[in-house]
Amino acid sequence: MISLLSAYKQLLVSGWVCLVAGLSCLVAQAAVPQAPDDATTEIQRLLDQQKEVLLPAGTFLISRSIEIPDGGRLLGAGKGRTRLRLKPGTNADLVRTERFAQLTGRQALLDAPSRFKVADLTLDGGYLEKRWNVDENTILNEKGSCLKAYGRLFEIDVEVTNCAENGIYLEGQGPRNGQEVASTIRVTGQLFGKEAMIFRGPGDILIEYAVLGISGFVPKANRPGAAVASVVYGSYGKIDGVVVDKVPPYEGTVEVDFMHVYGVGAGVGFRTIGNPRVQIRHLISEGNLGGIAVSAGTWGGIGLLDIHSNGRAWQRSARPMEGALLETAGPFTIGSGILNRSVGSGEDWVAVRSTGTNQMLNLSLRGNVNPQTKELYRGDGVVIEGSGNLVHVAMRRINGHPLVVSGSNNRVSGVVTEANGRCRIVGSSNDVSITSDSKDCSLPLR
Repeated sequence: MISLLSAYKQLLVSGWVCLVAGLSCLVAQAAVPQAPDDATTEIQRLLDQQKEVLLPAGTFLISRSIEIPDGGRLLGAGKGRTRLRLKPGTNADLVRTERFAQLTGRQALLDAPSRFKVADLTLDGGYLEKRWNVDENTILNEKGSCLKAYGRLFEIDVEVTNCAENGIYLEGQGPRNGQEVASTIRVTGQLFGKEAMIFRGPGDILIEYAVLGISGFVPKANRPGAAVASVVYGSYGKIDGVVVDKVPPYEGTVEVDFMHVYGVGAGVGFRTIGNPRVQIRHLISEGNLGGIAVSAGTWGGIGLLDIHSNGRAWQRSARPMEGALLETAGPFTIGSGILNRSVGSGEDWVAVRSTGTNQMLNLSLRGNVNPQTKELYRGDGVVIEGSGNLVHVAMRRINGHPLVVSGSNNRVSGVVTEANGRCRIVGSSNDVSITSDSKDCSLPLR
């Protein structure tokens, strides 16, 4: 904890404007020294008056939502150095754009805050008293997301952690009248009671970097009888890591440079809903109940997809989900898909299930030995239930059916080695050519 005097000296030396002991030194920016009891009122006052606020290193306790105005800039001294922490029992969003409650769900993008920035700080939602991996834990806040924003032309570069609901929720939709909406997001963090990120707009913006983990988490003592329910999507039994949503009126169309989602024990790492366009350069889904789920209306592609250690659950009764469930009717491509049943995976999950059409997939699959059973993890490899897809595979050590094709008019080629099960082709008019070290999967079939 830094003193008011040391913060004042630090800010004077650095040239930042300061507020110390009630004395305003306002020139171009406003900076707030650490307030050990409650910094909410002072931070909000400076945001409203000066628009740009610099927070030095330290922890700032917050007792109600900080609202970012149009053009507002809430800046810290660095992630992990400057921390906003929600006080116990507040049960509110930690940071959100102004008028969020009035704008959410409406087509009001041009009336929303714009050109705001939240960066270089950690947003701590005060969900649990202790770290997530401590068995005896206390829930301090039952409600509230770390950051909610409705707007355009913004920049977000933060760490979000220990959030009772979402780590980050983004929205923005409606007529643009030719105006730009381009925005950039960089976000890291872990421990979320619900989804780590829900993206509903504004469309056509960039998620430059996202590493998010431990979603849908309930402390161990609270799990028996606990309902798996999303605040946003209701009680459908799943809470995913990252959701891209383009169900009207929302505009969840996005480009992603790099995204790594891990520790989702009640859903998939990455899910699309509705008909978004998604273009992702590199996506990693690790240690989740399911890998990814791509909706029927989604189109676009993933350059490099890495799914490993799939099938992990917070509840023992939860069944593992597919590594990749591709319902999309395309056009949709996976340039290079890597699916590895590595140590720590669950049993009996299908690596890739394709139920749609117009997909072009390039896949590499491998199984490993479960250290408990001393046998290869069980589960089928690639299951193609749709039609009109082009799939190339390289599969090794599959303890199940390496390939199942029940759809029609698909072209499948590739190599299968060290498989314990048979390839099954039951659909019609498929062109399947597999080279294998087993007669059960050597299939020139047309």
